[in-house]
Amino acid sequence: VFELQKPGTTSEATRGNPLRLIVALSSNATASGDLFWDDGESLDTFERGSYSYVVFNVTQNIFTSTVLHTSTEATEVTIGTLSIFGVQEPPSKVLLDGKEKPFSYLDNQVLTVSDLGLSLSQGFSLQWL
Repeated sequence: VFELQKPGTTSEATRGNPLRLIVALSSNATASGDLFWDDGESLDTFERGSYSYVVFNVTQNIFTSTVLHTSTEATEVTIGTLSIFGVQEPPSKVLLDGKEKPFSYLDNQVLTVSDLGLSLSQGFSLQWL
C-alpha cells in the first residue's frame, strides 16, 4: 500500500490535497502498509506525539484502515480515492463501513472507489463482494 498526493504550488498547498491510496494485492490477495504523517516542518514530532500513524491491511476482500495514533494534522487530511490492483473478479458491490458505494472496475483487475472524503484520522473498512 502506498500513498499519492496531487502536487500543489507549495508544499503547504500539496498537503491540503486528498490522498490517493494505491494497493497492490499479492498472489494470495493480501496487502499491508502504513503511513506516518506529521506537519512536515517541525522537529521531534514523534517524541512530542504530534504525528499520526495509520496501518492498512487487506485480507479476504476487505481493506482496513486502523489509526494507531492521531494528531490534529491528520484531521485536515482526507483520503479521496482508493485503487486496488489485482482484484481478480469484478465485484457486484462495494461497501464502505457497511454502506454501498459507487465504484469502477477495469479489465486490468483494478478496483477504484473515488470521492471517499474520509479523514485520515478515522479508521474505516472497505469490502468488495
